[in-house]
Amino acid sequence: MNETVERLIPLFEKVAAKIGDGAAFSWTVLVRQQYVDAIMYGVWAVITLVLAAALLWVGRPREHVRIRTSDDVLLVKDADCWIASRLCYIGALFGALSIACAVAAVGRLVNPEFYAIRFLMGLVK
Repeated sequence: MNETVERLIPLFEKVAAKIGDGAAFSWTVLVRQQYVDAIMYGVWAVITLVLAAALLWVGRPREHVRIRTSDDVLLVKDADCWIASRLCYIGALFGALSIACAVAAVGRLVNPEFYAIRFLMGLVK
């Protein structure tokens, strides 16, 4: 770990020398950008949660469908169970995606500096 930090110090010094007085401003912009990312992840979490709920509601298990024929005879059929189960699987995937987006949003709201540093480390690689 210390070796990595020692290799990064000269790189950050060069970047800081080029930026100069704008380094503090750049840092605040990076931290604010993490809040923007958190809001975007939050919006995606809500959208995917709504999609998951809609798919799970549409694909919910139903009772048999009763069809009355012209002869006044009741026919009982299954309500396309395979379609309903596929919709539930897709809804569950959207639910998992919603949880992942919510976790990312909370992480960026709680500790935006970490994600700003992580962004800078990604630039160095």
